[in-house]
Order: sequence, then structure tokens, then C-alpha cells
Amino acid sequence: MPAPVILRVQPVPGGAGGCLVEVWVAGKPGDHLFRLKEYRRYGKPLNEGVAILNKDRASVDLPVTVKTAQGQCSISQYHLVVDGQEVDSISASE
Repeated sequence: MPAPVILRVQPVPGGAGGCLVEVWVAGKPGDHLFRLKEYRRYGKPLNEGVAILNKDRASVDLPVTVKTAQGQCSISQYHLVVDGQEVDSISASE
């Protein structure tokens, strides 16, 4: 899958300890957002990021930071846009 296209970046007010943003990424019909997890010892999950998963089960990892006028900012929320409409949303920290 090609690299994701970021359509919009919006700062999140009150981002303590650094710059936080929400991003809107372009998708295709049948795509959805999927949380990537790695499991630590004893089965405790560790969040590793977010990916777009398509209907054929292929995926592309989304970045965890994005460059803005304020510098490199952490992404707090991802929104998936298909045909001009938001179809999915997922928090980076859940």
C-alpha cells in the first residue's frame, strides 16, 4: 500500500509537555483504522501505533508524529476520511 495522505492537521489545545495534534488521513472504501499492539511479558499490551487496514487485510502503518510549524508534534487522534466523509476515528493512546 502507498504511504498515507494526511489531509488535515489540527493542534490539540492544552497539550501538556509538548505539541499534540489530530490528523485526518485519506482512505478508500472498505478501509478502517486498526490499533497495532505489542504484548509485553505476562500478556500486558503496549500500544505501538495505528494502521489503515483495507478490505483485503493489507495495512499501512500511520506515523506517530507529524511535522508542523511548531516542530515535530505527537499525534493524539486519527480520523479516516473516505470520499470526503469521516468514517472512522481512533485515539493514539487507548
